[in-house]
Amino acid sequence: MKHEIETLIRTALAKLVDGPLENVALPAQIMVERTRDPRHGDFACNVAMTLAKPARRNPRELAKAIVDNLPATDFVAGTEIAGPGFINFRLAPRAFHAAVVRTLDHGADYGRSELGNGKRVLVEFVSANPTGPLHVGHGRGAAYGATVSNLLDAAGWSDLRDGLRHDAEGKPLRLEIMTTAGNRSRELVQQVLQSQWRRLGIEVSIRNEPARVFFGETVTKRRFPAMAMFAWLSSPENVPRTTLHSEQIPTEANGWGGQNYTGYANPVVDDLILAIETEMDRDKRKALWAELQRIYSEDLPALPLYWRAEPYVLPLWLEGLRPTGHQGTTTLWVEEWRRVER
Repeated sequence: MKHEIETLIRTALAKLVDGPLENVALPAQIMVERTRDPRHGDFACNVAMTLAKPARRNPRELAKAIVDNLPATDFVAGTEIAGPGFINFRLAPRAFHAAVVRTLDHGADYGRSELGNGKRVLVEFVSANPTGPLHVGHGRGAAYGATVSNLLDAAGWSDLRDGLRHDAEGKPLRLEIMTTAGNRSRELVQQVLQSQWRRLGIEVSIRNEPARVFFGETVTKRRFPAMAMFAWLSSPENVPRTTLHSEQIPTEANGWGGQNYTGYANPVVDDLILAIETEMDRDKRKALWAELQRIYSEDLPALPLYWRAEPYVLPLWLEGLRPTGHQGTTTLWVEEWRRVER
């Protein structure tokens, strides 16, 4: 149903190009997400909020204009405008009935794509030495590789030629990963990922830049073509507004402000971030954090690779210094420091 709702929204936006959206570039992608709370309907879309600034319109007013221009359909029972400008869609029973019919009609092939044209695939992803001992890592590699291969196969990347997967148009699956030049740890991680993905038929090229260019231009202005690898520093309860809120996606219109470099947009996450920032009850805030972490683990706007160790080298004569483990400086407790004779 996401595709059907996106089509309805695109039709409404097309009707507004001679009005509220005149001279506004329509988005290439429209985010339609499942609502976490059924009281808010079945699906939600934040397109009015993303277009409000370039259109110089109030997001709720723009949302109303979009709703008023939605074409009639038997699959949507109703719409409502919520919060700062979200459009919530409530499905009619007919939509669920149609989904059941499609599922039954397709049987075991439901959800598969025809883009691969049924071509056979050879993927090698377990490098276990047959003459040596096996360990749990080999089993994990087998399960991981098989799962990734199945997903690629279902999405159409089925044809493996010259060791690379190709889509139905014959285009090879090539990606690029970037990080800061000269960072030995990150460069080693890049090489490991490059090797592992190559076994799955994915060619990954490495292109690194000096830190001032990588962070000052490439990452800040979202100019990396596929993947960018860098570190985050955060205190334990640092609310991730700048990194996960949809309003923090850097664009030329907002002066490249914000740190949501992946362009992640989820209206439920936006609401959770606001709730965490304003909730004073610790137990309630803990529950909000748990829900945010659950959604993050499902959506994976970024792929966590490893925790970076922060070593502390202290003189033997110094006592009372407590490494904080986050961005809070240790000198906040300088009155507890003591010089001792040994």
